[in-house]
Amino acid sequence: MTESSSPADKPKGTPSGLLYTYTLAAIGFGFMIGWDVFGLYAPALPLLAFVDITQAFVLSFLGVCAMSISYVVYSHFASQALARYRLLAITATICGQGVVICAAIHLIGPLPLAVDMIAWLLFGFSKATICMVWCVFLSSLPTRRTGVSIGAGGVLGSIAFLAVSLTQPALITLIGVSALCILSVLVLFVLFRGSVDEVPLDDESYRNTRSTLSKSAALSSGAQGAIYGFITFYVCLLGSQTAIIVGASGIVGCICVVIIMFIAPKASFDNGIVQRISQPVIVLGLVLLPFLAVEQRIICGILVNVALAFANIATWCTVAVENREFRLQPILRFSTRQAPLWIGFIVGALITTIFGSSLNEPSGPLGVIVIILVVFLAIAFSVYGANDSEAKRQLEDLMLMDGGSSEDELSQGKAARAAAPIDAGSEDSFNERCARVCDEFGLSPREREVFLMLAKGRNAKIIQEELCVSASTVKTHIYRIYRKMGINSQQLLIDTIDRRNPSEGLPR
Repeated sequence: MTESSSPADKPKGTPSGLLYTYTLAAIGFGFMIGWDVFGLYAPALPLLAFVDITQAFVLSFLGVCAMSISYVVYSHFASQALARYRLLAITATICGQGVVICAAIHLIGPLPLAVDMIAWLLFGFSKATICMVWCVFLSSLPTRRTGVSIGAGGVLGSIAFLAVSLTQPALITLIGVSALCILSVLVLFVLFRGSVDEVPLDDESYRNTRSTLSKSAALSSGAQGAIYGFITFYVCLLGSQTAIIVGASGIVGCICVVIIMFIAPKASFDNGIVQRISQPVIVLGLVLLPFLAVEQRIICGILVNVALAFANIATWCTVAVENREFRLQPILRFSTRQAPLWIGFIVGALITTIFGSSLNEPSGPLGVIVIILVVFLAIAFSVYGANDSEAKRQLEDLMLMDGGSSEDELSQGKAARAAAPIDAGSEDSFNERCARVCDEFGLSPREREVFLMLAKGRNAKIIQEELCVSASTVKTHIYRIYRKMGINSQQLLIDTIDRRNPSEGLPR
């Protein structure tokens, strides 16, 4: 996977080599999503068919707890995890087979409950780890079609979940579940091997910054997770057919992401935008739940799952794209964003586990629980306010930091300029090259002014003074220019101009 002609950011298409990478990434990511969804609805599926629903909830609950703890641990040891990502992926793949092996053995005879509990704890670790390693790779992809690839993976994952769930007998289903996990990691290793020169393997290649998810945003994400856990486990109470239909319905939310990212590949799905889009649908599905007959509640499950699938896949897109563009430590950012969601999921799942089948009784506590969850979600969202301006400011400051380019990038830039066939000393040639870059990346008239000053080596403070605008306005213009060009420093912008030729693309 090479990038000598900026395949990631050419507006007119994607070179075949990178198209192959995007396609293979979508397939492998889809295997992982299918495996993940099967784990979520496991209490109603063959993975836990050997126990009653209460025990199934307990075992699945242990898996989610282990996953949440894993994310918290990875957020504190992100550098160490990055250095051992291959070993962790292999270990996680092996650990993920434990639940499948236990379920297969139960087809013949019983196992001690302690063995099943250990298997599900390992399963939670496995899910968190494989998701984390996938984030490392997706964060290395050029961002032109990363969102489409992730969204397409979500679509394929929903299809894979449905296909495996409908297979018979149970042993074949279990083999399918195991295959989803193994194939996902195999594809991931193939992608890493084919892009070894592109993927930074050491922590020094990234900017290690604190998480851009504020405490209020984390609370709101946790509230959404609580509803996710409650509705997922509740759907399992309604039977295997309902669980399969609701689980597969996530394909609708994933398709929405694909469409948006195809039309606007540089669209920014920040946490606030994602929650503003998904929250009304989630609330609608939850509020309708007590008013519908039990057999009609599948509609509520579908509404909530579609919204949550959209939110989850959109978050994957945002994290991967921002990690790439700002050279952020992917494990740190991914784990700190996932931890609040899954901690909230534990709360929602625990509620369903405690009340169990009484939720379907006419005089049961379902209505009260729904009111509590909706109020909690509303309060958390009000505190948050869907305002990610501080997070955006942090990212803009990162992109505009002095020394934003690494030493390798600077030396590569010097070598590229030395080899450039264009007469860099000609003012006409310089202006022509600048104009070609502005045209290619669709810069606005004001952005062109800022671009020209950046190209001449001016810093943000000088641009602010010469254009008589505020510092925040200059930051916004520079940030948008960099996003459109798919770069993260002024040095790379200058390198782009020095190498720009009608027949050449953007250099590394």
